[in-house]
Order: sequence, then C-alpha cells, then structure tokens
Amino acid sequence: MNRIRISIILLTVLAASLSALPVGSFAGNGVAASQPTEGEAITGYKPMPAGSAGVRVWDLGKKYTYKHYWPKKQWEDRANWIQVPYGTVSGYKFRGDCMLEGPNFWMSLHASGHDACFLYNKTDKEGTPSRHNEMYRSYDQPGGLRTYCGSYEYNKIIKNEQDDIIVESRTKTRRRKGVDVFLVNRYRVQTGKPWLEIEPVNKMVSEQGMHGESRIHLSPESLPDGQDFIADAWKHSPDKRVYHPHTSRMLLDLIMDDDCIWAMMWKTTGKIPSSEKHPYFEHRSRSDNCRGGWPAGWQRIGEGKSPLIFTSPFVKYRKEMMVVGVLRIGHWHYQKIGAAVQADKDYKGRFKYAYQRKVKSSPFSTGKRWWPMYPGKWRMIGCVNGKYHTQKVTVTKDDVGKSGFTFQSPLTGTLEYIVFYLYDRTDQTPKNVFTVMDIYRQGIVGDKTNRKQPH
Repeated sequence: MNRIRISIILLTVLAASLSALPVGSFAGNGVAASQPTEGEAITGYKPMPAGSAGVRVWDLGKKYTYKHYWPKKQWEDRANWIQVPYGTVSGYKFRGDCMLEGPNFWMSLHASGHDACFLYNKTDKEGTPSRHNEMYRSYDQPGGLRTYCGSYEYNKIIKNEQDDIIVESRTKTRRRKGVDVFLVNRYRVQTGKPWLEIEPVNKMVSEQGMHGESRIHLSPESLPDGQDFIADAWKHSPDKRVYHPHTSRMLLDLIMDDDCIWAMMWKTTGKIPSSEKHPYFEHRSRSDNCRGGWPAGWQRIGEGKSPLIFTSPFVKYRKEMMVVGVLRIGHWHYQKIGAAVQADKDYKGRFKYAYQRKVKSSPFSTGKRWWPMYPGKWRMIGCVNGKYHTQKVTVTKDDVGKSGFTFQSPLTGTLEYIVFYLYDRTDQTPKNVFTVMDIYRQGIVGDKTNRKQPH
C-alpha cells in the first residue's frame, strides 16, 4: 500500500513539473519548445521551435465524436494534449484521438462517425489549424457502390522518431449490402517535408478523396501537347463527374479560402484495366461537381454567388501510396480579366488581389495588388472563349514583387480569367521553398538529391 502511495505522489510531481515547462514560439522570442527524448512525455501543446520543421504525434486525451470541419474543440483543449514520446511505438495505447503534426499541417485521426479524418494547414506561427480538408476513406464495391467509413477501431503507432512518424489507422466496420466494410491506412509525416503520405493496407482501400470544396482542379502537363488539363466547376452541370486524362500524375486543388494548394499525387498513370467499360472504373482521377456546399472563398471574389463547386477530387489507389502536398500563401493566383485579346498578340495586365478579405499570414491586402513571391518555373493558364491555353513563365529574382504580367493568346476572343501557379524550381528558387514538382520528385519518385526545407 505504501509503494502505491509513493508512486501516486511521484506521478503527481512529474505531471506538475511537465506542465510548467516553457512555452515555445515561432515568433522568435528566444524561448524554444522542449523536445522530449526517448521515453519522456510532454503534456500540453507548444509550437515547434522556429525553423525546426519537425514532426510529432499527439494523444488528445479524449475522443471527439461530434460532426466538425474545423478542430475548434480539439484546439481549445490543446493544453491537455500529450506528446507521445519518441521511440514509443505499437505498444502505446491512445487514451483519446490521434493527431499527427507535420511541418506545416495537422492530420486528425478522430473518433467522429460523421466524418473521415481531416487534414489542416497551419495558418500561423502558433500552428493554428485552418479550415478543413476531409480525407475520405472509401471502398467501391464491384458494382460501383461507394461506402464511406469514419471513426476508428484503433490508431497504432508503427514508427515514432524525431524525423519520421507512421501511424496505422483502422476504421469502424460498416455493414452495407451484406458486406462488412472496414479500411486500414498508414499515414506518414516526415521532418522538413510539407506533404502527407497515405499507404493503403487492406484490399478494401480503393479510393482517396479530398473534401476541400473548391472551384478549380487542374492536372499539370497531362494533355498531349504538354498543356494543363483544367476543370472549372462553374462551367460544368451539377452532379457531373469530370474525368482527368489518363496521363495525369497529380491533381491540384486550388483553395481560395486559405490561399493554399492541396496537391494529390500518385505514381502509375494510364487507363485502369477494368472489365467494366465506363469512365468511372477506367480513370485514375476525377472531380465530382455539385450544387451547394461551402465554396471555399470563391463566393468572395467579387463575381457573385458561387453557383457550383467540386466537392472533392477522387483518385483510385491501385495498391500504391499517395502523397498529399500542402502548399500555402503565394503559390498560386486567380484573376478575372474579361478583356478582348487577339491571336498571337500579347495581352499585358497587372495582378490584383482577388479575395475580398484578408487571408491570415498573407502579405496581400484586399483591393491591392498581387505579385509572385518566389522565383521559379510558373505556369499561366488563360481561359479564352471557354478554352484553356497554358504558357510557361520563368520568374527571376528581379521579377519577384512586380505585378505586371504578359499573356500571349492563341485565339482571338475574350480572355475570361487566368490561373498562375508555381510549378518547379530554378537555381534562384530559395532552398526553403517547395514547388509542386519538388514534392512529386521527392515524395513519389523518391529523388533524394534535391531535398529542401519547407517555408
């Protein structure tokens, strides 16, 4: 009995000392967040030290079962989070939900049966989560019946090191049309890498969707002449699926609300072998359009109410890992033009900030100009008479901060709008900036020769 009392006293003292640890800050105030060594637990969320770009796995201490799209309750409870000590693996038993922390994002494996798991950008130096990106977990039965699964049977740590964390998550079982459906995935975050890796474990994991709710999806360089394929929800009828080319290797979901790109990437391209001759079964990726839903800021660009959105892009797994890149602030731009253009002649304009409210952590202001923040290989897509034309633009250090742009139209007509995004790096691209192709080369191809730190 005395030994039990002594143990309780020691645990109480330990908990009190851990809660009194200094709070770290990204703001450069000179106070670094404590990093636990192997076997040492840290209670209470503290931001990563400035410039660390590290990874952590958190036990939230309770299960959150309500329907949610922003982790308000979880975030308000962050003083009670427990960082699972590095080195602790499969033997660890979560008391609550599991939260993976990447360099610039969160991955929430929560207990809600209403939703799948969520991916959130960090919007500031404190790590505050953004609006949601629901990462669907679904199974397509042979007849095409899609079954979504939520919550979890377990979250199990596979690897837990200071630079590499892997957690396996199994959904609750859902019985549908006489079939017991459950899905098992592994989620991986790595130091300095602004992307999430998702690996299917059981055979029922057939598709990955991202419920980002947006207007524009595009597949770079996927058309025969190297042009980008672009899908604009406003130009498609509701409840219509838009299938991306068989040559697509990535799908970029452009989110106006938080000025970010969700970049979903995969390895194998080409038509999917299928006994059913239908685009749904033969295409690797698609965008599902619908009326209603949250238009992710596209209703706030001065062009009237958003009539339609893509609720989600979907990509079939084909037994391969997928990568979801997380890029925020300054990686892309949309601008309505509405000007007459002539074939093979330059249209010169100036970038203006389209969004009608300030985006957190953004240097751009409502009603003011926009400019490319990073040198590199950019791609400009112009919509002329409802058709799209992609041109390559190299932004140099001297071009950064300038708002003038040039678009050479292949057609005579009306230039409706342009989309401009950072695609690849040049020798002038800062080492701390990731491009779309950096993520593809390192995350999918596995090229280790060009590893950079995220901004």
